[in-house]
Amino acid sequence: MPPGMSSLTLRCILQYIEANKRIHVSFRCPTIKQVEKSIPLCLDNLVFWGNTLTINSVKYSIMTYMKPVEKDQNSKLDEVVGLQKYIAIDFEQNNSGKHSRKNRIREDLEAFEATTRMIRVLLGGRNNINVDSLGFPFNGIDVSHLPMELKFKANKIDFGSTHLNNYLPFIAVTSFPLKELMIQYESSEYFQNPAVQSAQKLLITDFDFLFFTWVDELKNLPNKNVVLNLSVSPSITDISGIIQTWKSSGKDIKMCYTVKNYEDREWTVEVVDTIREEFNGNFVELSMPDVRYNECISLPMSKTSEIVIFGFTIFDPDYTYPIRAINMQNPDLKSMFDN
Repeated sequence: MPPGMSSLTLRCILQYIEANKRIHVSFRCPTIKQVEKSIPLCLDNLVFWGNTLTINSVKYSIMTYMKPVEKDQNSKLDEVVGLQKYIAIDFEQNNSGKHSRKNRIREDLEAFEATTRMIRVLLGGRNNINVDSLGFPFNGIDVSHLPMELKFKANKIDFGSTHLNNYLPFIAVTSFPLKELMIQYESSEYFQNPAVQSAQKLLITDFDFLFFTWVDELKNLPNKNVVLNLSVSPSITDISGIIQTWKSSGKDIKMCYTVKNYEDREWTVEVVDTIREEFNGNFVELSMPDVRYNECISLPMSKTSEIVIFGFTIFDPDYTYPIRAINMQNPDLKSMFDN
């Protein structure tokens, strides 16, 4: 403990320091490590992927490198010198691609064990980790890397294509219902999971299955806000089926569905026009100034309810081409669409 600074004073200071800086300070000054670990860690985002851990804007990666074996005094000039493997932790700031620092670690550790050690050093021994956005994208991370005592309180979680049941033990029960949950469709069993059904906003990506294989289950999801990121466009019949299910239920529509894909503008126009003719809809003006839409229609669902459908364009900085989308929602749910 630094002289002249009480534990209470130190806690008051550390809790307002950005997480990566806080961790770095505790490495430089081991006497404060115990106090630092006892303070809840509050993060904007935390992402686990393979041998990489991203905390806010800093990426920690376990990397394998090769270096030439140094010649000794007895080596001949034309003698071929071999390569030696070593493991290091790379630090990258803000996805810049520039590694600001590279620290070698024990030579007897393999990459898998080194990843476990890295995560336990950075996150282990903490009572609380509060994170706005928690991610296990693509194949996520082997859960054996995670300390058993680890608990995350999260608002949003991206489970990618992982088996979400493997990660749920590490999610604090106070996280549910989640504000946002993202999954890649792998099995209809996912839709029966309470964590999925209770999410305020459910994002589904589907790269391995055609839309029609699970559209019937999709129509019965209890989630109020569903976003579909698809590589294969749903048919107009599929979209019509969702609308028909809502209409047949006789209930007021309190849901928002957004279907995103990479079709051209003509696809969204065709869908909206066909749905308008099938359900006797009317063209209406959309009062969303920030949304660049193609055309908008209103369909009567009951005497007290209607559904608004429109095609619009999303410009994602991660892509070089626009994303087209169809949105279906109750006109009172504008806030759902914006969030």
